[in-house]
Formats: sequence, structure tokens, C-alpha cells
Amino acid sequence: DVAHLFVPSDDIVCRVVYNIIKKNSPSVKLSLYDDANGTYVGSFYRKLSRLGGVFYWLFLDVNYRKKVRSIYCYNPQLIDGLDQNVETKKIAFHDEVKVLMKSALNDQVDKYLGKKVVFLDQGIRDNNSLNQCLRLLEKYFSKDEVLVKLHPRIAGNINYNFDTIRDEIPFEIASSSLDFTNAIAITCYSGACVMSILMFGDSSAKAVFLQRVCANDLKASKLVAFIKRVQNYYGQDKIFSPSSIDEFEMFLKENKRIEGVKELSSR
Repeated sequence: DVAHLFVPSDDIVCRVVYNIIKKNSPSVKLSLYDDANGTYVGSFYRKLSRLGGVFYWLFLDVNYRKKVRSIYCYNPQLIDGLDQNVETKKIAFHDEVKVLMKSALNDQVDKYLGKKVVFLDQGIRDNNSLNQCLRLLEKYFSKDEVLVKLHPRIAGNINYNFDTIRDEIPFEIASSSLDFTNAIAITCYSGACVMSILMFGDSSAKAVFLQRVCANDLKASKLVAFIKRVQNYYGQDKIFSPSSIDEFEMFLKENKRIEGVKELSSR
């Protein structure tokens, strides 16, 4: 018997799991938990195409989203397009969890120390704008000042000229265990950068999103709107979204003398 099911989205796997559980536990409650950008940009309540809508209606329970009555997240004020009947609950981050996270990071700590830039790879292929951004990174930072965190499940076709790491440890765990105040986290779309800000605030890295440079689709426009909400809430100095490659280069030039990742000071 299951009393309460927590899911990150309304994708097929979540729907199938919920429907199977509901057969044996008809009164099961359904809640959404914070899953980075998707929680805040309205993708959970996304509008489906006509064909997609028919498919969901026939096979995946069209009322699934209506069954979600609560969302647990780090900053409910940043959610857009929320059903007024859905309750939001703020997740409190406790120091005990940080201890657990640091134990998970374990021997990977040294790979982050001293790095000025952490680039979160997402397996993006054949993107000329992204390649130009990476060449600019090489221009302003040396090989040992940048760490590329390769995507744990997706392999792209980019051969990075920096130190790389591939593991299944989320970037948020590194953010909880080390001081990223004087470091930069760069990505195209990855929610890990902004989640670190939502979860850890001052000790998190300055986040740089390249989606305005590397993509122009609807998903990117929703992400841009979300980033603006984050900027308004946490301040312009915590998150940066360049509108051009030249603007990105100016940012790198201004920040090339940052100190890099350090150990958290003991309290």
C-alpha cells in the first residue's frame, strides 16, 4: 500500500507508476517535488500538441495532472503558471543533509578545488555558437582552471580541452560541500546551476546560462523568463544570461581573476 507518491514531472514513467499504484491504493496522494527548471517554467503543466493530447488522453490518463494537489520546492515564489488549487510547500534545507551530501562527494572534492569554472556538459552536438563559447573559455582560462562535468547519461561529440569528470554525483552535491562563491558555473540549459542558487544561496557559484546564445526555441524562451525571475529575486550578480557571444566574452574577461572553488570555512 502506498499513501503518498512524489514525482518530478508528468512524463510517461511517472504516469505509468502512478496508475499502477492507484490500482492497489485508490486513495494515494500525488505530489510534485522540485526538479530544477521544469518545476518553475511551467513545463509540468505544458500545453500539448493536438496529437500529443490525443495520445495522453487515450493511454496516459488525461486527469493525471489534475491529481497533483501539492508541489514541494525550494522557492515557491518562482513558479510560473501554477494552478490556483495546487498547494505549494517550501523545502527546508538542513545541515544534516549537507553532511550526507559531502560524504557522497567523498574523494571527488579535490577535483573541484581551485577550479575557476565548472562547465556542465549536456551532450549537445554540432552547435557552432557553443563551440565559439568554448574557444573563448580557452582564451581566458587555462586548462587546469576549468572542470567540465560530463553528462552522466548522454555522450556528445565535443572533445574538451579541459579537465573532465564523469560521475553520477549531481552538481548540487558539490555545491553543498564546497565554497563556490568565487567560481562560475556555465551551462546551456542545465537546472543544476540555478538549483544550487535556490538551495545554497551565498555559497553557490555564479550561474551563466548560454541558452540565448545557443538556442532560440520556445523552451529557451521559457527558461529566459525563469532566469529573469531568479535575477529579480537573488540579484543580478548571482545569475547571468548573455544575449550574444561578444557579451559572453566581456563577462569572461571581467571575471578571469576570480579565485576558484575553496573549502567551506568551518563555523
